Amino acid sequence: ANALTVQVLAHRLVVLFAVSGIGKTSLINAGVSEVLRGQGILPLMVRVNDPEAGALASVYKGIATACLLQDIEYVPGDTRSLWHFFKTVQFWRGDELLTPLLILAQFEEIFTLQSEPSREQFFDQFSHVARGVGPDELVGSDLSASPPVVKVLISLREDFVANLEDLSERVPDILSQRFRLLP
Repeated sequence: ANALTVQVLAHRLVVLFAVSGIGKTSLINAGVSEVLRGQGILPLMVRVNDPEAGALASVYKGIATACLLQDIEYVPGDTRSLWHFFKTVQFWRGDELLTPLLILAQFEEIFTLQSEPSREQFFDQFSHVARGVGPDELVGSDLSASPPVVKVLISLREDFVANLEDLSERVPDILSQRFRLLP
């Protein structure tokens, strides 16, 4: 748990993978999340498992639910894009503004449950947030070009790690910071 926590603290994007049923979610819930909360980081575990609403709507709904469950004061962001959302959202615990950690749990669902258009829309928007490089439509926008303050942890089954190669053109170092959980 310590090694994964250090990786998450040090990097914008980390990929956690293991064989099915080994305890990725348990590790995040039991070992990593509590330590991160003490560092002013808010773990927001979401899934992209609603094929009707789509991947992006699943993320926004999951964030709102995670805030409710953790008793966090949540000021929703602009859902025009993931970039806009994380530039405008606020998460408060008392008078402390928290840094969000978007935990995309069971991320293989993006490949198994989401349609190609939903997946592509998500990847397009996610790539900007993951790299910290704003989308072209920011030119002339009232948002600054500085990246949103957010961390991302992708958790998925080991047999889907190769599918992340689909994202490597948009997020070249998607697999640079990875953590393999062994039995």
